[in-house]
Amino acid sequence: MANRKNKAQMGLTDKQWKFVNAYALGMPDCQDCKGVASMAYKFAYSADGMKPSSIYKESCVMLDSPKITQAIQSLQEERQEKHQLSSVALREKALDGLILLAESASSDQTRLRAYELMGKVEGVGLFEGTRIESNQTLNIKTTEEELQDSILQAMQDPNIIKLFED
Repeated sequence: MANRKNKAQMGLTDKQWKFVNAYALGMPDCQDCKGVASMAYKFAYSADGMKPSSIYKESCVMLDSPKITQAIQSLQEERQEKHQLSSVALREKALDGLILLAESASSDQTRLRAYELMGKVEGVGLFEGTRIESNQTLNIKTTEEELQDSILQAMQDPNIIKLFED
């Protein structure tokens, strides 16, 4: 992975490294630089007197350099890995808190809610099988007729009649 201390190992100049950082990550002074080579080039190099076509050409030359593209890719991979690690750490912290709450909460409602939230965490999947989707189109008149037929059948069922006799 690339970082600021191995810029020299990658064989980049200070301006090239500034371009790589601006293009790959964006910069506080230039959020528009991220992913936009001409903006990153203007940010990294003194391009005030240059024509837009020249800036575009030079930024393309930068992106054609294997050293530059390798450094950009390394920075992007490092950022992605840090993001994944922070997501995993946050998920673990949330689960730890929910476990503590589920085990120590004074009310049943709070404990139940903590267990419910734990079950909904990605990877636990406790409630994944309970969702049913349908793309069936219902006609109100047909549905009403089916409901009436079902009620009539139920009223003739001896088991259901027994339920209402008591």
